[in-house]
Amino acid sequence: RSTLSSSSAAADVYKRQSRDGKMMLLGTGQGIIYNLDAFTGALLQQYTGHANTRGIMLEACFSADGLQVLCGSEDGTVWRWRTNDGQPVSAPLTGHLGPVTAMRCNPTRQLIASACSHVCLWLPVRRSG
Repeated sequence: RSTLSSSSAAADVYKRQSRDGKMMLLGTGQGIIYNLDAFTGALLQQYTGHANTRGIMLEACFSADGLQVLCGSEDGTVWRWRTNDGQPVSAPLTGHLGPVTAMRCNPTRQLIASACSHVCLWLPVRRSG
């Protein structure tokens, strides 16, 4: 059994469910995202590396296929990790002028939306090969 402890107040925690309802992301202003089994509460994975020294609430979400976790960063980048092992997918996406505090993935397409003071829309690049 895993226990998560945090000095953050309950109001400083957000929750995001996976599309299939089996996993749940919990985020705090402490720069760690937790992936929990939605039924047992067991800790499945942690995602770290994105900047959050100011304790800003940075939203995270699952990709449409559930294979990635995405989160904004205080430095204006968007981080992507593999859901199963917590490893970064690639270099962070750049394009924001300030902290990326909102993150959403279209549930049926690969479109990603992130926002600071403005919104960026991201589409995956298909590599020929």
